[in-house]
Amino acid sequence: DADFWKKRVNNQYLHSGDLLDLNDGLLALQTAPGKLFNIEVFGFNEVSKAFDFSIVQNQQRFTDNQESINIELQNLPPAKYKVVVNGQEYYCYSDRDASYSRVFGIIELFNVFTAPSDFSLLDGARKPRGIEMVIRFANRLTKWKYILRSSLATGIEIPTLPGAFIDGATDNVFISKNPMALQQQVLKTIQLMNGPAILLSKLPNPQPDRVSTDLDGDGNKYYCSEIYLNF
Repeated sequence: DADFWKKRVNNQYLHSGDLLDLNDGLLALQTAPGKLFNIEVFGFNEVSKAFDFSIVQNQQRFTDNQESINIELQNLPPAKYKVVVNGQEYYCYSDRDASYSRVFGIIELFNVFTAPSDFSLLDGARKPRGIEMVIRFANRLTKWKYILRSSLATGIEIPTLPGAFIDGATDNVFISKNPMALQQQVLKTIQLMNGPAILLSKLPNPQPDRVSTDLDGDGNKYYCSEIYLNF
């Protein structure tokens, strides 16, 4: 979906717009001021493959204008939901146990293939292919940020990937234009430049345990793996 993902060659990567609020069954929403709120809650529809399966329809009325309301989802099974309040859409994940357990993330798997497929969890007879499944994740992607001590360098380059790094928002900072895969095998082709002259070659790669964030021109927040260079 081009509205929510950016392409990385033939793959894609996440940004802050893909994050969901996790609640314990009580969804608190900031709304436009009002006294009457029409509320609808939708679940995932395996037929349409969209969040258009109506689950809840109700209203909340107040004597005075309200700028926030609470929507009760405690009686619904743990899942992702679309909540529509006076026509405004909100997405959330409601799970009391997960909320109190401070989980890192939640994965929902749906078998929505209409025809036999090698990627289906079920075989042609709609029976599970097996009781053990393996999920493989691609390398984590972050923007790579280099922070220098001085202003002697004018840029960072990868000879085989021109324009991979751009100037950061502050002086002496260079950041990759797109997120790059973190990997155990070190990328040894990164060079510190002063115009056409190479100041340093084989720059160290940022480590995944030092993470910051960076905003792009559309206001999306991306994670960065940053490293300081004593240069």
